[in-house]
Amino acid sequence: MTSPERKDTLYEDQLRQAYLRQREFISNLSHDLRSPLTAAQGFLETVLMKDATLSSAERQHFLNKAFEKLNTLNHLMENLFSNYRHNNGLMPVPEPEPFSIRELFQDIILKHHPRTREKQQTLTTRIPGNLPDVVADIRMTEQAISELLMNAVIFAPVGGEILLSAEQEGQAICIAVQDNGAGIPEGDRLRVFDPFFKGDRSRSPGGKGGSGLGLTLARDILLAHDQEIHISLPAEGGTRISFRLPQA
Repeated sequence: MTSPERKDTLYEDQLRQAYLRQREFISNLSHDLRSPLTAAQGFLETVLMKDATLSSAERQHFLNKAFEKLNTLNHLMENLFSNYRHNNGLMPVPEPEPFSIRELFQDIILKHHPRTREKQQTLTTRIPGNLPDVVADIRMTEQAISELLMNAVIFAPVGGEILLSAEQEGQAICIAVQDNGAGIPEGDRLRVFDPFFKGDRSRSPGGKGGSGLGLTLARDILLAHDQEIHISLPAEGGTRISFRLPQA
């Protein structure tokens, strides 16, 4: 095979791979947009069609479920826009300021309590009493930690345990989210930050993964802060995802 022929073959392979990735992207996006919308519609239809026979508690239950699914859809749309902004060089520039990780953890735990309660999961924090403040964009940091926490909620089992921790490492603060789920297969560890990559759905109890955008967004936020994100598999099982921020 001549050199031009090899180049043509390589180009064709690249086009084929790009086409397959595009098909996978569209398929995943269609599914992820349709699923919460269809579920919300079903809950609302139940309320509308059976309103006269529903008790107050039942009506509230179905409305809460519909609201939850619409929140899921809204979160997915926000992540889609964030991913689009990053891919087009429109990611917001971080505005660093000193803030307390302890206080931020408290806000994040309160925000995600309904999700952990629904799966009967135990969410605990581990923070030294004398931990220094960090310097970063507080809103972007909150979003990054929230995405990591949502990922842990999805992949930890019902009744599982999630640990949100922060500790000093030299002149930086290491922040980590750890769950006791099935862990990430070795072959998936380099791809989990790719947009819409979901890997083996069997890792998630019930076979339901997330949108495949949360970890991508978390990584992009950390890259905007000139920081890296790391995945490790603790000896006791599960997954630990961590990153560092400079201390104040």
